Amino acid sequence: MNITNKNLSSMKTLKLLILSGLCLVAATLGATDTEQIRVEFFTGSVISAQEKAISEQKQYFLEFYADWCKPCKWMDENTYSNSNLAEYINDNYIAVKVDIDDFDGHALKQKYNVAYLPTIIVFDEQGNILGKHEKSMNASKLLKTLKGHRTSIATVNPTKTNTVKNDRAAKNSKTADRKSSTRPASYTSHEGSQLYSIQVGVYKNANNVFNQVERLKYKFDAPVQVINHKDPSKGIVMYRIVVGKFYSHRAAEEYLKTVKSNGVDGFVKDITGLKTEN
Repeated sequence: MNITNKNLSSMKTLKLLILSGLCLVAATLGATDTEQIRVEFFTGSVISAQEKAISEQKQYFLEFYADWCKPCKWMDENTYSNSNLAEYINDNYIAVKVDIDDFDGHALKQKYNVAYLPTIIVFDEQGNILGKHEKSMNASKLLKTLKGHRTSIATVNPTKTNTVKNDRAAKNSKTADRKSSTRPASYTSHEGSQLYSIQVGVYKNANNVFNQVERLKYKFDAPVQVINHKDPSKGIVMYRIVVGKFYSHRAAEEYLKTVKSNGVDGFVKDITGLKTEN
């Protein structure tokens, strides 16, 4: 009789263990099925992010961060892991992370005068800054902030992509006229041994260079070229994008005004003796 009771007790214990194991498996599967939505950060260039925002009728924002930034890590673990926030961002924004320790990121840091991490800069689809937020935010605060910027501008025109294409076609049809009106007279005449150009960016990512060159070729009639320079100490290649060739510093300065009037930052650079590629 005692043996029977022990057997029954062992069987009950075994059943409890099996049930516990099944419950654990079910809980694990359930957690997998209800896995939290994460923010889909765009991995391309900022220019590509803007183009994607236009095509998808969204806005975009940049989050400046660094691997050593503890508030940035806190936002990754707590803010961006919020499903409600992630769903809203994925539906309405193109989100881009910018590492300030990266070469391109450092240039963007200087361009937008980022002095605090994390910093979030929100743009409309045309690249206009809607807000700059130099602090870490929890999910509810960031959601409120992004909703505020999303509703603070007019709804994106559904035919925006077509409008861009039509504008491009119209621009191409006027190429000849623009060449005669925007290109400085000294552009085609040799005035000395020095050669100048307008430097508009330095990159280490070849894909970013390609995207920027194509964009600039659309904006300007002057040739857009790339100067390759290998840094011996770091063993990496730097790509400098320059616009135009001028045989006087004054002519380059005059064209710099045209470059800046088109929303592109730059400065006059002496490129005498440097090898350029189209």
